[in-house]
Amino acid sequence: MAGNTGFSSGPAVFGVAAGQTLTGGPNALLEGLGANDTFEFRPHFGNDSVIGFNATGSSHDVLQFDHTVFNSFAAVLAHATQVGNNLVITADGADMVTLNNVNNSAVQASDVHII
Repeated sequence: MAGNTGFSSGPAVFGVAAGQTLTGGPNALLEGLGANDTFEFRPHFGNDSVIGFNATGSSHDVLQFDHTVFNSFAAVLAHATQVGNNLVITADGADMVTLNNVNNSAVQASDVHII
């Protein structure tokens, strides 16, 4: 299906139920299942793609970044770019997250946790 695929040269991590934590890196494809999933990104995670990120509603998913990657929700937004149907969040030249089929305006502060 057009616009609904991610590309990765690393592992694929698939959620098997709602409410799971899927950890990115290096160059992983993460696919959530259901709702209330957490997509976690630690330092040096590479170029990860996320499929099935739900940014809205009471059962929204969460992006969780280590504080050494981003230190605030504002910093995440400052590094986010809409590329077609996808939202690309670039931490640095080697680390970026592509949220497939997610609009920048849909991502709210409650969707991002800094740890």
